[in-house]
Amino acid sequence: MRMRFNPLTVSLIIFASGSVLGQMQWTPVNNGITDLDTTDLIISELGGLYVGTENGKVFYSSDQGENWLDRSSGLPALPIGEMLKVPNDSLFVGTRHTNSSPDNGLFRSTDGGLSWQELSVSGVSDGAMCLALESDQTGRIYSSFDNMTARSIDNGDTWQALADLGSVIEVFLAVSDNELYAGDAFRLAGGRLRRTTDQGDSWSTVIEQPTATSHWDIAINYQGHLFFTVHEWSTGENIYRSTNGGATWRELTTGIPADNGRINTIAIRPSEFGDMFIGAGHGDDPRSDADIGVFRSTDNGDTWTRVSEGLTHFDVRRLVVAPDGTLYSATFGGGVFRSTITIPVQLSHFSVE
Repeated sequence: MRMRFNPLTVSLIIFASGSVLGQMQWTPVNNGITDLDTTDLIISELGGLYVGTENGKVFYSSDQGENWLDRSSGLPALPIGEMLKVPNDSLFVGTRHTNSSPDNGLFRSTDGGLSWQELSVSGVSDGAMCLALESDQTGRIYSSFDNMTARSIDNGDTWQALADLGSVIEVFLAVSDNELYAGDAFRLAGGRLRRTTDQGDSWSTVIEQPTATSHWDIAINYQGHLFFTVHEWSTGENIYRSTNGGATWRELTTGIPADNGRINTIAIRPSEFGDMFIGAGHGDDPRSDADIGVFRSTDNGDTWTRVSEGLTHFDVRRLVVAPDGTLYSATFGGGVFRSTITIPVQLSHFSVE
């Protein structure tokens, strides 16, 4: 497709390879946010933003992050681990315990966060952490804790424990068509990525990694390519890609610093094949700011470039892409940042008039 650009509004960097990559500049958007240790960020189907924080706060913005309103009334002062917005306007928040407070919970709001109700999940042990929330096209909601994974078919009113996944911690869930993926963490004997095609009634192992100790995120592009991040004792943090449903995997490291801490999040632009982002943070040990932050690939993960200009804090916990192409970053210590994504193209594919 032939593309045209207005030379007055588009800034381009031309590389020797002949490709063109738009500049990215991050801007903090924290007006109204009183806790800058942000841990999760989601976008509703109407474009509203919700951000959760380490101290149990939830904030909402209806104007692309320019202003935020507190939506925390009724929530405990516990770290927000996971957030989920479903099309029926329900908002779910999973909290994680701290050393001083072992309590935690799963909460639901049906009025945009103005009020919250704690949900009861049968089988979840006291002090269990909520580690993942996801929904599928049928309206089923999945919640993972460090002792079980459960499913709800009635908007969280009741929950059913899924098939035994082993003594593991599920740290992410991802849905693609009729498939649900789950990854585990903190397994002494390695990590696994698993898949179900029957809404969690049965599971099969996609990949077993004897040296992996934790998985932190998974993403699926519109062509069905799988991406997931892995922590391995021997090699640190890595990101892998499979283009054949998990039959084979390729490690993607070109351009990513070896000492990158922890790759916490993956974000993929659904409208541009191959354009994707990862966010890296300190992990268990402090890393150099130059080795963490936001990295971008425009070739489906083959190569990466650091795109953290404008960030004042580089411990990136969540990246999300809005329908209008805006990229948001939730950072620990710096709050929320916003950056407009420009489209990379080849020189032979555009003209300036």
